[in-house]
Amino acid sequence: WSPKLGLLYQLNEDHQVYLNISRGFRAPQATELYRLQREQVVADLDSESLDSIELGFRGGSAAVNYEFVVYWMNRKNIIFRDSDFYNVANGATDHAGVELALSYALTDTVDVGVSASYAEHNYDDDRALNGVEIDGNRVDSAPTHFGSVRLGWDFSEQGRAELEWLNQGAYYTDPENLHRYDGHDLLNLRTRLKLSERWSVSARLSNLTNKDYAERADFSGFAGDRYFPGESRALHMGIAVDY
Repeated sequence: WSPKLGLLYQLNEDHQVYLNISRGFRAPQATELYRLQREQVVADLDSESLDSIELGFRGGSAAVNYEFVVYWMNRKNIIFRDSDFYNVANGATDHAGVELALSYALTDTVDVGVSASYAEHNYDDDRALNGVEIDGNRVDSAPTHFGSVRLGWDFSEQGRAELEWLNQGAYYTDPENLHRYDGHDLLNLRTRLKLSERWSVSARLSNLTNKDYAERADFSGFAGDRYFPGESRALHMGIAVDY
């Protein structure tokens, strides 16, 4: 069974409050069942379950729109890999956090948008990995905070430019919380111009400052710290036509 209960209350014409309570499941993947390390055998794995409670507020006016969410989640029967690449079953984690999406019109042509998340993702597991107890440790690859700020400018009726700051917070790269990635900040610039009713052009300059960063980082007992590099400064251009 995977039930969900949703309640919505209209505070007034422009603002709402809602509550969601749900339970979901995920079956074990083939890699979790059969891609095992030495001395491991196929385990009798159960489906991973997730219980969640979410309380949110959303609304807006002519100048501002917002959505604010508080949530709590509990996962059980988690299958994850330790730093020796062994599949570890029957894990549990707790998650609690807040999320914000906000847009505000500073003037008729300039606006700002914010998307932000702050959460704590912790192991609720009394086992020890490589001699280290992980109960209460932060979940690896799960940053405490991340988000973006966007400054938009409608420089004409047909054109818009947007500067975006992306922030990726630090996170641990192993369940033992002995290694970490410090996170990164990126700047992106986007613009779009409508040439006619049918034709438009766009351009995107990503990683404006040409910063070295990792799309993903982890730690392996075999290879040590591993970083999967993100894209360096790049210009992408496009032409679109509507039929």
